[in-house]
Amino acid sequence: MQKLLSTLRTYPKNAILALFILLFSSPAWSAQHYLDPVNGNDAWDGLAPSYTSALNGPWQSCGKAKTAGLKPGEDLAILAGTTASPCSLEINWNGTASDRVVITSYNKGQANLAMPILDGKFAVDKVIHGIEVNYITIQGLHLKNALKDLIAVEAYHGTAHDWTVTNNILENAREAGITTLSWFDPLKFSHLDFSANTISGIGGNPAAVCSGILAWGAAHVRIHGNTIAMAGECYEYSGGIRIGNGSLTDTGSEISFNRLSGQIEGDFQFNILVDGTHYVDIFNNTLRMDQTHGIWLDELTPGERNSGSYCKIYNNTVASRFGRELLHLEAGANDNLVFNNTFDGAVSNETTWFTVSVNNGSSRNRIYNNTLTCGSRNMCLAIGFPEDKSESSDNRIMKNVFQRIGPSDNQMVYIGGPGHSGHGNWLDHNIYNKEYTSMFTLYNTCYHTLREWSISTGNDAHSTIRSLRRAQ
Repeated sequence: MQKLLSTLRTYPKNAILALFILLFSSPAWSAQHYLDPVNGNDAWDGLAPSYTSALNGPWQSCGKAKTAGLKPGEDLAILAGTTASPCSLEINWNGTASDRVVITSYNKGQANLAMPILDGKFAVDKVIHGIEVNYITIQGLHLKNALKDLIAVEAYHGTAHDWTVTNNILENAREAGITTLSWFDPLKFSHLDFSANTISGIGGNPAAVCSGILAWGAAHVRIHGNTIAMAGECYEYSGGIRIGNGSLTDTGSEISFNRLSGQIEGDFQFNILVDGTHYVDIFNNTLRMDQTHGIWLDELTPGERNSGSYCKIYNNTVASRFGRELLHLEAGANDNLVFNNTFDGAVSNETTWFTVSVNNGSSRNRIYNNTLTCGSRNMCLAIGFPEDKSESSDNRIMKNVFQRIGPSDNQMVYIGGPGHSGHGNWLDHNIYNKEYTSMFTLYNTCYHTLREWSISTGNDAHSTIRSLRRAQ
């Protein structure tokens, strides 16, 4: 203190200016609030991790945070090893780019405590949700038992952006683990990061579309490193991960390093669906959810937006027992790159129609360096269906390995469609195991080029078809 006073007397003007800058230009410190579901009290101020004196101590209920009037950037920590039940936590205050709102846990110095449990008891629609709030982080929590959704990011009149949901356990919800909710408007959400969560027990409402993770109307979405297990019956177009009604121009969205399993009962279900959104990278996922499609790019959004286009799909492993197509490019899914994937259609031998299909106006796709396996009852590849409304053209199928497990009268490759089945589809330097099957069906009037190197593994015979053009 004496040194400070001496400095002020010696350099009064400079010292006063420095103190002014320090006091009025430094960022404000945001408060940390605490919630202890066992020993807390909503009459306390929530500013201490345990009771100290007077009204100083943690809150008890999830609902207190909504009514406390928290300021931008103020955090909420929930005591580890406890359960808040029934819990519905609404985040109604914002963070900032430099001071995010963090919803997490604390342990009062005790090691190895379990994550705090926020239990909806199937009595609340959403366990955690926020409406048009930004810069939110949710981490290190165990959420369970929601009538609808465990975590919901909502925007109706405005927008919501910069949410991070990471390292949580999300268990048992009848509609979604993590979801965005709006009135079907595009681009209500941006910069969402849903990563390293364990999600299980999602499904069970046959009247609702269910998703492990749904990013609807969003741009710049990262869905990374999650483990998702679906269960129960849901309405059609339900599945593990869905990005829909998003940006048609922005790059930067990815679905990567996720592991999907379980099953969904019902028609037209999927592991991953990209719907009305462009420029999504899908890579290094392991997709083994039963009774579903694998990776599906389609246009299912109200308003007839475009299908998933300009996507890169690579290094994925896809297998679905009792599923259908393992890669399905539909309704104008154009200009996609598909490479270095393993599509194992043999495990879904009874019900899979085609291991990979490209149809209904999907063109200029490049499918190369993949392994496509089909069983005795399905085909490895189809381009165009007779009932399609438009042609699929200029697709390049190159340097893939086609193999069949078991005897079959079905073709490995089917090229067909309405009237003219499309033009300029190339099959170039693929390798075939055709021991038990015929190779090609060309349907209707076709103009396709096949420059093939095919291998029959039964007797190592080689054959070459060059520049075959067939009109039928």
